[in-house]
Amino acid sequence: MSSNNKAENIYSYHTFLLAFHYDGDNKPAENGNWKKDDLMDFSKSNITDEEKRLNYQRIQYFTPEARSLLFDKDNHFVYDLSGKEATYKIVKEQTEYVLDVNSIRAILFEGNIGVLIIELENTKYQSIEDVNKINEYGRRINLPYIGKEGEPHALVANKITFLGETEDFVQKGKDILSQDNIDDLKDGYIMKPVEKLLDELLPQHGKIVPVLDDRMFVCCMVRDSKLSNELSSGKDIYLDRELSQKIYALSFIDANGASCKSVEMREEILKRCIDSRWRDWGTIDVITHHSLIRITGGVEVDIVDSVVNPFLIQYVYLAIGALVQRATILSLSAESAEISNKYLLNDFSEELNNELKNLKKKYVYAQNNIFLHELTVQEQGVEEFDMLKNELYIDNSLENLNNKIDGLYGYVKEYSDDKRARLERESDAEKARLERESDKKEERKFNMLGILFGLMFITEPIANILRGFIDWIIGLFGLGPTDSDLAVGIIWFILASIGFLMIDKHYELLLFRKKTR
Repeated sequence: MSSNNKAENIYSYHTFLLAFHYDGDNKPAENGNWKKDDLMDFSKSNITDEEKRLNYQRIQYFTPEARSLLFDKDNHFVYDLSGKEATYKIVKEQTEYVLDVNSIRAILFEGNIGVLIIELENTKYQSIEDVNKINEYGRRINLPYIGKEGEPHALVANKITFLGETEDFVQKGKDILSQDNIDDLKDGYIMKPVEKLLDELLPQHGKIVPVLDDRMFVCCMVRDSKLSNELSSGKDIYLDRELSQKIYALSFIDANGASCKSVEMREEILKRCIDSRWRDWGTIDVITHHSLIRITGGVEVDIVDSVVNPFLIQYVYLAIGALVQRATILSLSAESAEISNKYLLNDFSEELNNELKNLKKKYVYAQNNIFLHELTVQEQGVEEFDMLKNELYIDNSLENLNNKIDGLYGYVKEYSDDKRARLERESDAEKARLERESDKKEERKFNMLGILFGLMFITEPIANILRGFIDWIIGLFGLGPTDSDLAVGIIWFILASIGFLMIDKHYELLLFRKKTR
């Protein structure tokens, strides 16, 4: 945010927002250049009355739920610029832009989502064309593609120097072309000055992936008397060719002029993107997929409290809230797809089930704490937050996410039900098999017992016949009847045992023959 003592010299304010997702440990650094920043702590030794006033205004604007999301004292950080070269230098061919760094902040959210906030001020370059080029070249954090001989894209700076760290995009393109493998760049890369900031904030982080491809989201307010007067003059801002081209180029950050050459198409797009509530006072806001732009009166007009500060400390945070929602949707959608692919390739496991439970936990948290329908009850704030969500495709993306997660859980439930039914059928079959085996064993026991008694009755007559023969033999040798009884008992037992063992050995065969007869 700007300080009043130099606001009269600032032609444009540029706040670059980098929404990102990161892997690994989400514990921020507890020392170094990054410090926790409790905006409602008025007891800080170095806080000024002006800062207290603006912080109160910033906090009061939002609903309690939005305050918890955006201003959590444990997740809101400010970078200490003391003793550092607080400039943001953009070099494009022979042109150089040097902006003052007013503040660097960061907010971390659940789900390993973060937003880096770089607040810049322009006091030197006094034209809409310059503002456009600052936004276009300054917002790029990597190369969308590489030109011939490694030259950067026409809309990318040659170099950006920030806090003493330089990204040379020309050399970067050549380095990429000289690599054998670019797998490390498949998710994009982040220019060195910004990467260094994030490395200091999150020293244990893994891969960092920007949410909005190769660009940071731009919140820009330009104070231009001529353009502001044109807005309030009664000109048709949609059909006036020159005016609509100027507004379109500024809002869609076309450094070389409006890329949309159709007056009719520009009219349709601008009507969707412009909030003209304060147009008669020379102020409009334009919201696109990559920007929130305010055009307002020149520095000779005293509108710091009524127009400038509200944009910087309130409307920028509306954009942050929308970006966090988009980043969270994309993160959960990617996680859902990853888990879905694992389920398709593998059987259910405890690990996969835990991942699914964790996804559900994140989703429920996001529904209640991040996907807020409103961030403020102020009328224009509600209007512009709805426009931000529309331009960032949040409602449609959220509906798709809901369908995706519902589909994943429906598939898992169906799979689980089928598997449970299959296991139950298998269990029932196994139980029936065991019961049949148990019944069979019991039946066999009874059958064998019956066979044993049967053998005993069958062998008894045989034993009696043999007894007569044995008695005759015993009589020849003059032995007593006791010896005869013992011999008969022994013969009876031997015959019964042999019969029992033979039947036991061939029981199944006998049973089969019995069944087939």
